[in-house]
Amino acid sequence: MQFTSHPARADHIAIRVRLDGAQPVQKVTVTIPELSLTAGTTTGPDGVALLDLAAPGLALWSPEHPKLYTVSVAAETDGLTDDIGFRTIEVRGHEILLNGQPVFLRGICVHEENPLRGGRAYSLADASQLLGWARDLNCNFLRLAHYPHNEHMARLADKTRPAALGGNSSLLGRRLGQSPTRSPTPGRSYRSSSGATRTAPASSSGPSPTRLR
Repeated sequence: MQFTSHPARADHIAIRVRLDGAQPVQKVTVTIPELSLTAGTTTGPDGVALLDLAAPGLALWSPEHPKLYTVSVAAETDGLTDDIGFRTIEVRGHEILLNGQPVFLRGICVHEENPLRGGRAYSLADASQLLGWARDLNCNFLRLAHYPHNEHMARLADKTRPAALGGNSSLLGRRLGQSPTRSPTPGRSYRSSSGATRTAPASSSGPSPTRLR
């Protein structure tokens, strides 16, 4: 599932849903309760459905105001609910724009390690510790070095400052040089209890692309 902002309209959300499985043609419904938004459509033979929703009052995510919305997507054979922060990221000349405004990046590179305990950082407590130190340094972003970090880091960074980045020139989970988009850099995959295949985000930005079966 991919949410894409309209570059000139912060009150619109474009949604792309792709189903993966033996039944590509299904009715799908997207719901954002806090915005009182519900929309439905039917996927095509390729399993893809496109929606464009007016979202008056939409609050955009930023490191200073990490607003998240609960979003539900339901198909005939599967469904999921997740928390998403809406924002736009783009590069214009030498400037990086977050929600249309220039942003100055203050950050550090972080490996997935707990320097006090020793070994890999894997828990929510580890993520809270690393992000807390970054906040103490007045960082507004982290570069998650070289590889997808565990999902706790991405989830917690979505809720607090600083934002977390994937490696290889990603900003707030978005590839630099592309048009503004809300689809994050994919990382590891796992299967939910409902049978949906989910890609754990390698950076903060709300949920990663999810394949519904």
